[in-house]
Amino acid sequence: MFQKIIRRIFSKEEFIIPPLQFSPKAVDVIQRHLERRTQSSFQVRIDRKPNSINVQVGYDKKKNIIMRHSYPVLVEMSQDDEICLEGSRIEWNRESQEFQIYPDVDLDIEYKPISNCFRLEVNRFVFKEGHSRTYQTETDFPEWFPKEIRSSDFYKVEIQGRIWVLFLTRRMESKEILEIENRIADAILDFFSGFPRRCD
Repeated sequence: MFQKIIRRIFSKEEFIIPPLQFSPKAVDVIQRHLERRTQSSFQVRIDRKPNSINVQVGYDKKKNIIMRHSYPVLVEMSQDDEICLEGSRIEWNRESQEFQIYPDVDLDIEYKPISNCFRLEVNRFVFKEGHSRTYQTETDFPEWFPKEIRSSDFYKVEIQGRIWVLFLTRRMESKEILEIENRIADAILDFFSGFPRRCD
């Protein structure tokens, strides 16, 4: 089960997403296993199916994959999966005796009354190499775009780095603004909780 967290991000410095984090207990369990099987590594893989996404973990023979980041245990995964899992966390559940992955998506959303838009800061990037995009109409939105935001409520969406700006088509009452804000937050959290690949 994915954990969703909304919290404010105060830092305005250049943002770097940390690699997949391992809890102390997860490290201990993995290290003890690998000590007994010195030719193995802990392997992580994102299994993508049309209607589901599952992160699979286990032990297998070392493949000598060169990783982008360093980790407290010998872990191997594809470069694509390693990027998609940045910012996430892996823990060991003692009761179920299994590893659990949490996306740990952080989101700050604010309504800007003067420009009549929502501004979001999220601890994830949508595009590779810091690219930015502007979408002007519903039909302009790409396939990956969260369907909850493909709405006539917005006439333009700008994404630059980890900043999203969604412009409303009309002025709304406070109740409507709160409802849309919640809808946007849920949609963005769900989107990034699915470990999406970065777009070009």
